[in-house]
Amino acid sequence: MAPKPYPGSCHCGLVTYTVNLDLEQQQTPDPNNNPNDQTKPSSSSSSSSTTTTTTTTTKTGKCNCSICAKTRSWETLVPPSAFHLNPTSPPHLTEYRFGTQKVAHLFCKVCGCRPFGRGTWESSGSSEEEGGWRGEFVAVQLACLDGVEDAVLEGLEVVFRNGREGAFGERPGVVGHL
Repeated sequence: MAPKPYPGSCHCGLVTYTVNLDLEQQQTPDPNNNPNDQTKPSSSSSSSSTTTTTTTTTKTGKCNCSICAKTRSWETLVPPSAFHLNPTSPPHLTEYRFGTQKVAHLFCKVCGCRPFGRGTWESSGSSEEEGGWRGEFVAVQLACLDGVEDAVLEGLEVVFRNGREGAFGERPGVVGHL
């Protein structure tokens, strides 16, 4: 599927943007349910149907670092070219940086909502574990996308990152609260 534009905003609507994403679900065979796999115990059923899983090409992330855990962040990273901030929005934004100072966490000055951030991804983890991301990005908060159906959000793949221990390429031991 091809990316399409999605509008997004803060809670009060003073910060608005459009981001190009591919949130459309794609049906793919479930690799864990291969009827020809001889290494799995045989079933008493003679059914040869293959189940499918629903995935998208957009990977999303949840992290347990201090700011992501406190704000319950759920984001997807896009290149700056896929993100278009409304020209009337910048005066309503304020920036917060901490730690390495490489990520600008942007908040609406009026409602306090954090609709997106900007930064550079330079982690020591593998490309697959990081969702294949390198370089400059805009981190779009999925909860700030306007008009996206809950069922679409539910179908998105989530990669969990252990930012609390600086191991962004590793899954934390506990993720249910994220």
